[in-house]
Amino acid sequence: MKRRILQGASVAAVLAVGAALLIPSPASAYGPSTLYDPASNQNSTSVGAMYPRAVQLAHSGTNNGKMYATFQQNTTTTQVFPVYESTDSGASWAKVGQVADTQNGLGMNTNPHLYEVPKTIGALTEGTLLAAGISSPADNSKQFLDLYKSSDLGRTWTFLSHVTSAPNAGNGDPVWEPFILVANDKVIVYYSDERDSAHSQKLVHETSTDGFNWSSPVDDVALADSSLRPGMPTVAQLDNGKWIMTYEIVGASGTPDNYQISDNPEIWNTTSSGTTITYGGSPYVVKLNDGRIAMDGYDGSGTIFINSKKDLSGSWIKASTPIASGYSRQIVPLANGRLFLTSCRGFWESGSHPVTYADMPVPGTSATAVQLINRATSLAVDGYGAFTAGSNAKQNASNNGFNEQWTLIPSGNNFLIQNNGTGLYLDGYGRTASGSAVAQYTLSNHPNQQWVKVQSDNYVRFKNAATGLYLDGAGNTSNGSDLTQSTSSSAQSQQWTLTTPPS
Repeated sequence: MKRRILQGASVAAVLAVGAALLIPSPASAYGPSTLYDPASNQNSTSVGAMYPRAVQLAHSGTNNGKMYATFQQNTTTTQVFPVYESTDSGASWAKVGQVADTQNGLGMNTNPHLYEVPKTIGALTEGTLLAAGISSPADNSKQFLDLYKSSDLGRTWTFLSHVTSAPNAGNGDPVWEPFILVANDKVIVYYSDERDSAHSQKLVHETSTDGFNWSSPVDDVALADSSLRPGMPTVAQLDNGKWIMTYEIVGASGTPDNYQISDNPEIWNTTSSGTTITYGGSPYVVKLNDGRIAMDGYDGSGTIFINSKKDLSGSWIKASTPIASGYSRQIVPLANGRLFLTSCRGFWESGSHPVTYADMPVPGTSATAVQLINRATSLAVDGYGAFTAGSNAKQNASNNGFNEQWTLIPSGNNFLIQNNGTGLYLDGYGRTASGSAVAQYTLSNHPNQQWVKVQSDNYVRFKNAATGLYLDGAGNTSNGSDLTQSTSSSAQSQQWTLTTPPS
């Protein structure tokens, strides 16, 4: 859809809407930081760590808001899933326990998943922490997909049940990648299954009404081309009650990250490969606090994808993140309105594999977002995915990215201009030389972030309250060129239109 230019009275209308907004007081950003460094463990293997997972409590009364994290810890000793706790929305962590294999004498080898029970199911009370993972020897010659529970905030873990087993895993019949969900008054565990000779790999689920006794596997995605390998299922519920499942398809060109929609999380289109969002594998899907759906994939760019419409009828928009792409990276929407991400390196290559994490603002949260398009260059002001305070703002060709969406927030007689992708604010940065670059910075309440809106015919000019300079495209027509600030002139490079972002 072509963008709609908001000129004259339309500009005033947009700013009037913005006047109803309160200046935000966001939680402090953190990261990228390191949760676990394999170099600190003398028993670590060359791969170190993989497959990080985290959860924030929302059904545990006074403990709501606490977070728990684990990961696959590759060691030369019997492996466990270490458990860490955060009481400050993920900013800092302390180890409080571990999930150890108490049943098979094999160790907890791979693919952990953490989940908080949202309602009482059988003997599983609301707020119980669950951990699923693959118990096996290091060579994966045999496997158990096991479920453990904790009722003391991750300090101790009790064996609950074998969801399934793969006694011939070493001969090419393993199971992988469990994902836990409570729905339809059942505990559902989805996983990847190689035990069917008719399929190289398929997606299945099993259900339980008590956490102890499990149904037979039910096919979710089992493709006609037996060489294709759908894997790594994750599931979330949309605001309209429908469900989304994401999965990779190894063997297809580019390893697409696909999804499909269902009215029931136990019934999927078994033969459908689904709809592709991006490529690279290891997708992870969540519903954001505002109802939109976000997905992470291993495409190497470090971005996440957010659908512009809650019912997925909109476009999938890329959003930058402050943490590098990694194999099976996870997104967690936080109660404070921000996003938590945790990551490791890629799939089984040797080298340092620290578990890292960071938080970020939720991209595209403002319904009054605008683009700022320069009259002279036709380029848009772009945050350019810069999460570092003090980084320069850029100009770029118009696109539907959150980095080009800005919210004008009234501040006295002036405006703050906040990027909807990074959460940073346009800042004169005390640079008083004409032609100097405009920066982006965290909220400071300093005049450097105050901009005076000056109407100029059908265009708008923005004067910095501290430097006295005006936003200026400076005739820079190259994508990625710095946004500048200059002394007042009648040049078209200081004139801007406010437009609705393309969709």
